[in-house]
Amino acid sequence: MVDALRSALSAALVLALPLLVVGLLVGLISGLIQSLSNVQDAAAAFAPRLIAVALVAIALAGWMSSKVVDFAVMMMGCVLDLSLLIVIGGR
Repeated sequence: MVDALRSALSAALVLALPLLVVGLLVGLISGLIQSLSNVQDAAAAFAPRLIAVALVAIALAGWMSSKVVDFAVMMMGCVLDLSLLIVIGGR
């Protein structure tokens, strides 16, 4: 059970990390531009970050879906192994 939880957390981290890094970098750049130009608009900070994260999510959708499918297949294999242990151990 601990291994399954560790695998789930690592898969979530691997899937979220590219989106978070892009959001962080675009947020830092847009914040720097805002502070240099004295533009203090919330939409000016939010819109570029949203667009960048959406573009990265679209670009990485195939890779992300393959990671999710691989994780699901691994978990189904673990469930099957566990059910076989329960059935064999019960006899």
